[in-house]
Amino acid sequence: MLHLGRLTATRLPRAGSLALLMILLVAAFAGAPRRAALAQAEPQFQHLITVDADGFARQNKVVEVALNFTPLIAAAGGSGALDPNSIRVREINAGGDVIDNAVPFQFDKAGNYHAANKARGTLVFLMTGSTAANETRRYQVRFDVAGSGFSAPAFTDRVALTDSVGHKGYPSVRVVAGGVEYFYHKPGGGFATLLDAQNNDWINWNTTPQGAGDFRGIPNMVHPSDGGYFHPGRNSVTTTVVADGPLRASFRSGSNNNAWQVQWDIF
Repeated sequence: MLHLGRLTATRLPRAGSLALLMILLVAAFAGAPRRAALAQAEPQFQHLITVDADGFARQNKVVEVALNFTPLIAAAGGSGALDPNSIRVREINAGGDVIDNAVPFQFDKAGNYHAANKARGTLVFLMTGSTAANETRRYQVRFDVAGSGFSAPAFTDRVALTDSVGHKGYPSVRVVAGGVEYFYHKPGGGFATLLDAQNNDWINWNTTPQGAGDFRGIPNMVHPSDGGYFHPGRNSVTTTVVADGPLRASFRSGSNNNAWQVQWDIF
């Protein structure tokens, strides 16, 4: 089965609103922060996140948790600006013992992120292996303030994004994930090509008129009477990559008349 990831689409103010969301919901509950005992080369603060499988068995699933590190630092008695390079994610058991010291993750900063007073963003991490339907897993997020001297960890890309590649005559975002290759036309705001592992193109947009080519594309979601936005082979939107990490790639397209906006998240 092919998965296009998650699309959030919004018609911006003064033109009403439209939202479309495709996402696997994962229940994540955050525990109270506390100051950790300082160990050699260890970030000094920690925060507990528990993830409930919510009645469904899961395999290598990505979890997203909104975090604001500024109040977490203050609640632990600390002060100073967050050092994003210090963030680490570890899986622990019910007794607090570390069972995975290097959980793959990325921290995507919010649009209004400020390291000193609004260190907000989304922590995206991989719940590796199998998770039973009734299982709860525990993750310890460790972090520190600027000047702590940490280097950011590196993880193997599960999602690889290349910006502004040429594809069928248009600058495009190319994404490879899960054995699937996507090409998204930046000025049109739509997917033109989706190649599976056998090199079959499930979209195959091309310039042939009507259903044989030009009517193809994803999402093609705004009717031509409203402008016909988010369609490959057009020049009606502006597209920006907003996140590019080992687990999730995100890009956003906005219509040139500022009436419509979509965001794609690919895991």
